[in-house]
Amino acid sequence: MKTRLLYIVIFGITFGVKAQSQITELANGNVGIGTINPETKLHLGGLGAANGIQFENKFKIRTSGDNNNHFVLEHQAPDGNLFIRSKKDSIYSGDIILNDLGGKIGIGTRTPSNGLVHIYRKATTGGFPSVTPANAGLRIQDNGSSLYLDGNTMYSNGNMILGTIANKSFSIGTNNVERFKITNAGNVGIGTRSPSNGLVHIYRNATTGGFPSVTPANAGLRIQDNESSLYLDGNTMYSNGNMILGTIANKSFSIGTNNVERFRITNTGDVGIGVVNTKGFKLGVKGRIAAEEVKVALHAQWADFVFDKEYVLPTLQEVETHIKEKGHLKDIPSAEEVKKDGFFLGQMDARLLQKIEELTLYTIQQDKKLKSQDSKIEKLEKKNEELSLLNKKFIELQSRLEKIESEK
Repeated sequence: MKTRLLYIVIFGITFGVKAQSQITELANGNVGIGTINPETKLHLGGLGAANGIQFENKFKIRTSGDNNNHFVLEHQAPDGNLFIRSKKDSIYSGDIILNDLGGKIGIGTRTPSNGLVHIYRKATTGGFPSVTPANAGLRIQDNGSSLYLDGNTMYSNGNMILGTIANKSFSIGTNNVERFKITNAGNVGIGTRSPSNGLVHIYRNATTGGFPSVTPANAGLRIQDNESSLYLDGNTMYSNGNMILGTIANKSFSIGTNNVERFRITNTGDVGIGVVNTKGFKLGVKGRIAAEEVKVALHAQWADFVFDKEYVLPTLQEVETHIKEKGHLKDIPSAEEVKKDGFFLGQMDARLLQKIEELTLYTIQQDKKLKSQDSKIEKLEKKNEELSLLNKKFIELQSRLEKIESEK
């Protein structure tokens, strides 16, 4: 029997088979070259009667005689799918499926659906942030850069990460670190993996911050409108125009301008304008105050007690003695005391009113004395007029007597 070398080119691959000159054709129409038992319409034998290349509705290359290990390119009726798959140990894996009804492509699945290209891999790991190239179901490479995708995540070897994690949150990361998250409840986290206590939670692990040490470098958030910027950190809101609003270490609330604190509400509720320490007062002000009207609430010790019957009014002599000894009125602070400690407006008004009421009593007393003296003077004047009249009459009598004496 003569033999010859037969070259067959299929899909750009050249197969060389050492075929017998005998070509076998069976009654069922199968033709064998190099085999006397063709199993398909064209059976090229090369490794034995059960091996080689076969054609029927599929293109099959077998590599062993048990028909359990081979490569198949198959156009399958009636759905018209084109399968590119392999069989190993009697198990088919539908590696690539081309579906001519809709043009769907399946890689790793025999039933591509829910997309034009369906890539399937039964991975036990994956999802942000555990993504690695080994977990990827798809790799797209452009020279040295690669973009990887698994069922949850898209990431690159430049460490850009985009995807979902186990609790269905959406995340974006860089350098293998999560930077932005939208939780399954809709909360947005920037710099934190667990946004809470607000729709948007921005976190930065800063070692400094808070008024008055704020700087743009300390800011966790910057909002810019052209050349103007508003900065926020965990304690403070401020702008490059130096408006400052925030809290400081002792939990006080402050407002400032030009990097200088102007207004403060302390952690105990005291208010300071231009001063940091209100010294226990509810309102402390450094500077002058102008107002159309100021009302001082009820003072505990008002001065109406001066008009009580039991009140002992100091004598003017006592007042004069105190002034000579102390240099100021009794119960009124001296100039040195006011300079050192200031004074309470309500208390001072009450004490001044006390002095006014005392002066009123002194005036009333003086008025009574004056009226008494006026009455006495009036009586004296009346008596003086009477004496004057008597004196006049006496002078007239004396004149008459002298005239009578002279006539004798």
